[in-house]
Amino acid sequence: MRNIIWFRNDLRILDNPALTAALQDQNAEVCAVFVVAEKQMLIHDWGANKIGFVLSNVLTLQQELRTLNVSLDILSAEDFVNTKNVLLEYLLQQKTKKLFFNCEYEINEIVRDRALKELLNKHDITCHIYHSQTLIAPGIILTKQQSPYTIFTPFKRAIMDYIARNPLQMTIKPVAQAVNQNSTPKVNSHLDKKLYHYLDNPILKRWPAGSKHALKLLENFCAEKICAYAKARDFPCLSATSILSPYLAIGALSAKQCFLTAIKYNDGEFTNGNVGITCWLNELIWRDFYKNILYHFPRVAKGQNFNRKYDAIRWHIPGVEFAKWQTGNTGLPIIDAAMRQLVLTGWMHNRLRMVVAMYLTKNLFIDWRYGEKFFAQHLIDLDLAANNGGWQWSASTGTDAVPYFRIFNPVTQSMRFDPKGDFIKMYCPELKNLNNKIIHNPSAYLSAEELAKLGYPRLMIDLSKSRAQAISYFKNVLV
Repeated sequence: MRNIIWFRNDLRILDNPALTAALQDQNAEVCAVFVVAEKQMLIHDWGANKIGFVLSNVLTLQQELRTLNVSLDILSAEDFVNTKNVLLEYLLQQKTKKLFFNCEYEINEIVRDRALKELLNKHDITCHIYHSQTLIAPGIILTKQQSPYTIFTPFKRAIMDYIARNPLQMTIKPVAQAVNQNSTPKVNSHLDKKLYHYLDNPILKRWPAGSKHALKLLENFCAEKICAYAKARDFPCLSATSILSPYLAIGALSAKQCFLTAIKYNDGEFTNGNVGITCWLNELIWRDFYKNILYHFPRVAKGQNFNRKYDAIRWHIPGVEFAKWQTGNTGLPIIDAAMRQLVLTGWMHNRLRMVVAMYLTKNLFIDWRYGEKFFAQHLIDLDLAANNGGWQWSASTGTDAVPYFRIFNPVTQSMRFDPKGDFIKMYCPELKNLNNKIIHNPSAYLSAEELAKLGYPRLMIDLSKSRAQAISYFKNVLV
């Protein structure tokens, strides 16, 4: 008898309930499979950074699984429709009756899994499904009326209360299976040759693959930085954040691993104690919150506003200004530095994600969907729920969103969180010789000729006028 574990968004060995459950059956040989659906990834706007990171982690997982005497086959499918047929053929070839996997909560993935389960039932193959992506499985934390929370603060209180009554526990560590000399030969332990170009991406060198590296980052962050997180997290020039988001996004690290490691450094407390630690735990709960929104309101995964009253907004058509935003040539150094960081590294500091998103949607008044897609195509830590939640928050169309009349001033944000312009100088080196006052808004102090000599563009819009116009647009929709 053979058990098959289907790895998806859970590329790790530890705290992986599906893997542990498959290995607990001592009468069965366990094999693993991963299906690369490149076309589907591209349909979902995954860029080369995210695809390459996933594939590099799959190959690292393949090596790690050898310590458990588990082989990992890598299959290719065109899209999710084709995936179920590829898997069926593989499972029949392996002569298995059990498929183990952990849930995914996006609408297309839910539809795929439902169709696969129906197909496998016809062949007497049962699906054993587990939860591992969030602290608490979506759908459990509900209001007294048994409806989903749409405001973060009461959701946070509810999830904290739930954890207090039901302490989080790691999944039992999987035990290596005995080597089976009669094991079925591997189907395909290598990536399709056409996918290898994704691994040549130089950005991947910034993000070493594997759950072992992720766990090391987690321990180092908790030991050295987490206590100062609340005070330092908003300053992009500081190395003050965990940079664990890429590993959480693909499941090389679990949210429970993060939560339990953090409270270990807080004497087991998760509501009191060190402010930096509780602040970071708060971010993990935001992650659960957006996963719940995605699960309960799948329309947000289809490019729809969470708040339907803003469906009537007529955004500006993207043009030259959008192109300048994409390339980091807006004339606002903090915006340009952030956008260049994204393109050059595949990652952007969280404070700056809010600043550039609000600038695009409120000052340029360009549809948040264009920004969401551009981020998706470049972020190595792309997570649909978090990316959508963040963009709709900034655009004031989402759940628990910032009120439409609260609009970040990028110059003020720059002066507050990058006072000496250190971050700006990293990604806009043409401004490195400007003083601490001028560097935040060169167009206010330098002539067109002086800016041209620096090779830096003039400010392309008036911030005050564009802010007032955006507020007017929103008011008119609400009339």
